Amino acid sequence: MFFQLGTAVYDAIRSPESWNVSGNEASYAEHALIEGKPRLQKTGDTLEEISLTIKLFASYCNPSQELNKLNESKTTGEILPLVMGNGEYRGDYVIASANYTIDTTLKDGTIIEATVTLLLKEFIGISKQEVLQQAARKKAFAVGDKKPIIRQPPQKDNEYAGAAKDVQAASAQTARIDNLVSEYENNPSRRDQIVKEIDEASKKANKALNDFNSKMAQADAVRTKATNLIASVAYVVSMLAAIDSVLPPSNIADLQNANTFLQSGVRSMNRNATAVFFPVITRRRNG
Repeated sequence: MFFQLGTAVYDAIRSPESWNVSGNEASYAEHALIEGKPRLQKTGDTLEEISLTIKLFASYCNPSQELNKLNESKTTGEILPLVMGNGEYRGDYVIASANYTIDTTLKDGTIIEATVTLLLKEFIGISKQEVLQQAARKKAFAVGDKKPIIRQPPQKDNEYAGAAKDVQAASAQTARIDNLVSEYENNPSRRDQIVKEIDEASKKANKALNDFNSKMAQADAVRTKATNLIASVAYVVSMLAAIDSVLPPSNIADLQNANTFLQSGVRSMNRNATAVFFPVITRRRNG
């Protein structure tokens, strides 16, 4: 587990892409004197704010339901304890905003991939008793020496979730290749370095897809339904080999053409992966 917000558990597969902390600054009142410089008096601290960005993929959750839960917590002003994976209690927070971008959908509008950015604002109890209770919790390990509350055990990184992660990892690296190919054309001064970065991204994508094939070999129940996915993965692997074969490119057109076929194959791979893993993993979670 990476962290727990209220009763929602965010494990490694849903760990934030970014985690920014602000606020929690010392606040001072300034008292003017008849002569000399004014005096400062510490009046307290400002509230802490945490901004974090999380990717939601249909391969391991229902993005629409996750977004609705976060929005409901924001609307109702639910007070959410924040506990880190090591048991550290960070304090109580409310969701000030839950902005999101829908990255990928099915033809019927079903969300397949979304990016949500949460702004958490520290909540301090109003009454003296609430303040004392919160201070006591901050001194305790995992809220009174108890383990974080988990409604459901973290999902094992089984062949289904693991293979889905491999496809996502390969997609991320091929997206990087796509960006680097554009940069290669527009930034001649960095071409030697860009070639190295394309080669590195290609190797990482290949490794992820090799790991995928190893997991699928053990997942007979899924393998029988995943003929199209396995074929599209094989195509992407061949297109990665085509990218490698033109490095360093003798002309930009060869690299661009190889990348065009690669990105087309990746789109097909992602569609087939969603068709296989989304119903399987959702059924296992709800079963």
